[in-house]
Amino acid sequence: MTPQTIPRLSGMSVIVERGAGQEAGFPDSAYEKAGASMVDDAGSLYEKTDVILKVQPPLPAEAQLFRQGSILASLLHPKSNLDVVKELDLRGSYTELDGSLVEYNATRPKAGLLGMLAAGMISGLLGIGSGTFKVISMDVAMKLPMKVSTTTSNFMIGVTAAASAGIYFVRGDVNPFIAAPVAVGVLIGASVGTRLLMRARNPTVRKVFAVVLAASAVEMIARALGV
Repeated sequence: MTPQTIPRLSGMSVIVERGAGQEAGFPDSAYEKAGASMVDDAGSLYEKTDVILKVQPPLPAEAQLFRQGSILASLLHPKSNLDVVKELDLRGSYTELDGSLVEYNATRPKAGLLGMLAAGMISGLLGIGSGTFKVISMDVAMKLPMKVSTTTSNFMIGVTAAASAGIYFVRGDVNPFIAAPVAVGVLIGASVGTRLLMRARNPTVRKVFAVVLAASAVEMIARALGV
């Protein structure tokens, strides 16, 4: 974080360790002038902050000082810093409507990457949505809860679709008179589906997904056979 960034963080208190910006050419005086509070050691900083910004990965001793629930934004290199990863207890969690807490760990990221690669190749080759295959990769390979897999897949599709849609629209490949009513229907359906997902349990979502997957498979086989 540069001193010029601090005034833009309206309503937030910024604490900087003395000497943190020295090698980058930002003296302590510049941070103080921008409105930051200065502390002499990292331990004092970690005890007071909710969001921690670092360039290099934290040391295991530093990770022990982080407040419970604080957010860390830094390089990490998990494979090379297993002690730090263990100390940070990098687990995901979400709360069901009944108040129960569901915790999970993402495992086998390489297998998940290969699954996503296969999903992209199948999507490009067959011209079908890759969301189904992304969900399978995250559920089977990475052992994520079904609700996490579906919502993550939905987010990934939204980001990539938004990026490509702008390009196609500029090129004139999108007919707004066709896209507009379709988009309205998708938005309504997505809103309803999201509300249902929040109320459903993981086993229920898994069963619904299995039915949709089976129906899609039957349809594709029927088309391939010319039925």
